[in-house]
Amino acid sequence: MECKSKIQISHFNASDESVRKKQGILGMFNEKATLTFKPFSLQDYGRVLHSWCNKPYSAKFWNMAGSYEELEDHFLQRQNFTNVIHTIYFINEQPLAFTEAYPIIGSELQEHIPDASDKDYGIHFLMAPPRSILEKYDISSLPLTFFTLKQALRNLYQEIPLANIYAEPDLQNNHAISLAKLTGFKKLKNIQLPDKVAALMQMDRDEFFLY
Repeated sequence: MECKSKIQISHFNASDESVRKKQGILGMFNEKATLTFKPFSLQDYGRVLHSWCNKPYSAKFWNMAGSYEELEDHFLQRQNFTNVIHTIYFINEQPLAFTEAYPIIGSELQEHIPDASDKDYGIHFLMAPPRSILEKYDISSLPLTFFTLKQALRNLYQEIPLANIYAEPDLQNNHAISLAKLTGFKKLKNIQLPDKVAALMQMDRDEFFLY
């Protein structure tokens, strides 16, 4: 019988900036599992993301379930927008999460944030597939998801001189809203978007590094 590598996650040790930038290592969960990141590419990780988007939970709230061709078309269209950043994260080299960071100016959020500047970005975070990872490492989902999102935000702030990061989880997605609040987002208001009623949430750079 295979022995699990048990990790009871209680803390995360972040890498220093030189290690993050040169090696793509964000840090370690309890000094036992490494969190790394790479730029996302369809060629390398498109099939992985496609499987995640079609999981029941993510399909309900991400509205990206469907064929691989539809996913491919979506990302080809996103490439027409400047400064959109797609990133994939790994735990011990196993794909773990995905983020899309995009400028508020020119997005569907701009009308809801009238004072937005080019230093304001939105973020989409998807961490749909951890069941096999949770079983492999014998860990619970909340601390794994919390630390991963926290470091994804830190990574974005270190990559770009941003002022604010915004999120717009579906108002019915209580888990995503609670997670955003845990990592330091503040809810501003409810907003109507083309595909959902969302909770508009905001993270201030200075408050993030103090949080």
